[in-house]
Amino acid sequence: MTLYFIVKYLHVLGAIVILGTGTGIAFFMLMAHRSRDPGLIARTAAIVGSPTCCSRCRRCCCSPSPAGS
Repeated sequence: MTLYFIVKYLHVLGAIVILGTGTGIAFFMLMAHRSRDPGLIARTAAIVGSPTCCSRCRRCCCSPSPAGS
């Protein structure tokens, strides 16, 4: 197996993982919205919509910016 096919295999595998993750997130949000329960929608959106950051940068990129900044 050549290096080209190994890299190609890893690329396709990564694309499948990203597509599956996006589809799963969209499914959870769709089911929350279909329930028409504001509490459930808010809890789901808090989990689904939160960016994944490390604890060190959570202060700068994951929290909303203060008003006027």
